[in-house]
Amino acid sequence: MNEQQRVTLTIDRLVLRGFAPDQRDTITAALTAELEQQLQGAAPECLSQSRSLATINAGTVPPQWHAGGIGTGAARHIVGSLLPGSGRPHA
Repeated sequence: MNEQQRVTLTIDRLVLRGFAPDQRDTITAALTAELEQQLQGAAPECLSQSRSLATINAGTVPPQWHAGGIGTGAARHIVGSLLPGSGRPHA
């Protein structure tokens, strides 16, 4: 039987400094979608242990990026912090 494994990622607080209030929902939606996509392909052994990270710096983004690109880029940095050696960018 092929059991599907479940990953739970909890972000207690997302700090978005310097962004207009109307951009925050778009950034958050893109962040969530990219996290789901990136973590779906993660090897189960990389996610087998519980871990807690007090802070993850999701990086600095160029000011010309649109809100969706900012969320996507931040998600990739977060995944890089969770999955060392994944080849993904690290925070």
